[in-house]
Amino acid sequence: MSTDGIRKAQSDELALKNYRTQLERQSDQEIRDIEDRHKNEVKQLVDSNASQIDNLRYAYDVQISKEAEQMEQQLRDVHASAEDRIESEKAQAEKEVTRIRENTRARVEEYRVQADNEVEKTRNELQKQTTTLHEKNKKEQIRLAKEAP
Repeated sequence: MSTDGIRKAQSDELALKNYRTQLERQSDQEIRDIEDRHKNEVKQLVDSNASQIDNLRYAYDVQISKEAEQMEQQLRDVHASAEDRIESEKAQAEKEVTRIRENTRARVEEYRVQADNEVEKTRNELQKQTTTLHEKNKKEQIRLAKEAP
């Protein structure tokens, strides 16, 4: 019976370790996904901005200088706004990742403490049973010694 308790505690500990690993992998994957998404958005913005700059240069050559300058300023504003948005989203994503990691660490620690408590409880019960069996064995040896001629 006590070995079943130990096995259960070991099984629970293994399950908790597996769960922690799974949560860490999931968090890491979410981070990579967010970073990939941001990289793709930046690349699209850079490609889009490069294309717009080429178009503006052509228009500048064809049209008057003042109109081209206004368009370039608008492009810089869009680019700055997009960069601000990307930085804001990145900061929010980093905060979320940090929150998820902290929550995961707290849960893992809680599970570890629970598992340690369970192991200690099982260890104490096993010690108590061992002591009781030892005492019964001594009493039986004394009884048998008294009965022996």
